[in-house]
Amino acid sequence: MFTKAERSPALRDKAQAALRSLLRHGRLGAADVLHLHLVTEGASRDIGLGLLRDLLRGAAFRHQVIVHDVNELTEKLFPIVEAMQKHFSAGSGTYYSDSIFFLSVAMHRIMPKEITRIIQVDLDLKYKTNIRDLFDEFDNFPEGAVIGIAREMQPVYR
Repeated sequence: MFTKAERSPALRDKAQAALRSLLRHGRLGAADVLHLHLVTEGASRDIGLGLLRDLLRGAAFRHQVIVHDVNELTEKLFPIVEAMQKHFSAGSGTYYSDSIFFLSVAMHRIMPKEITRIIQVDLDLKYKTNIRDLFDEFDNFPEGAVIGIAREMQPVYR
């Protein structure tokens, strides 16, 4: 999620730190490709793509950047999350009141069908090990598992 970046130097700095740590620790197999899905809008799109272009230039692994328009995703999400949104939001106009903040619970319904495994991370994450290790966790999922959730420390998810 990379929105309103033109007004937030802190967001740009966090994204840069996250990507640098991912690249520093990232090791993928020769046949592997890391697909980075950037959910963004307008001016943030240009900032995000520029940041990715600069940082990924020396990546030690193959990668692909896929851009999603936040407004298009929000339109798709709203009918799916509308009923639950009123029970979990702090009220209209608050930071977490947008449908897009419910992306994780309905991602499987709006993302392209060819995506069968996805890991959603925030931009304030700093990687301390290889991202591939996290993908390997899918091998530990029981048959029929739909979602794996790690403990989240942010109050909005409690």
